[in-house]
Amino acid sequence: SIYLPKGKFQILIKSFKENQCGSIWSKYIDLKEKLQKEGLFENKHKRKIAKYPFNIGIISSVEGAVIHDINKVFRRRAPHIKLYLNHSKVQGEESVGDIIGGINYFNNHHSLDAMLITRGGGSFEDLSCFNDERLCRQIFNSKTPVVTAIGHETDFTISDFVSDLS
Repeated sequence: SIYLPKGKFQILIKSFKENQCGSIWSKYIDLKEKLQKEGLFENKHKRKIAKYPFNIGIISSVEGAVIHDINKVFRRRAPHIKLYLNHSKVQGEESVGDIIGGINYFNNHHSLDAMLITRGGGSFEDLSCFNDERLCRQIFNSKTPVVTAIGHETDFTISDFVSDLS
């Protein structure tokens, strides 16, 4: 229908029939169970985050608002911390390779106290690159502690479960 006062189109749902689980959700559940059974989520594997870090690598898109927010917060609350940015796609087919490349880059080229993998909110599908097995294993095997800040507080990706801190 059309909402005349504002000239907006709206969809009115008169009935809804729940369908079977989608393939993306099924893959998420299967991978989560697999990695959990392997012990990748266990606290004994979590690397300790420095109480007073001085060098942090950030893997994120330079195009999103999240990187500007992070920069402002660090400048205001901890201007002594040096931030290193590795631009990465954080959505779509190329994003997994980009993020893995960022982890490898920081592990091999910088002496960091931690690295932060971050992106703003989005739908479950938008965040699905963070549920990739290759990425989760790269986070788990990182020499540098990994902190994830992905989506909103209600979003949980498998990368969050594997990281040292979310």
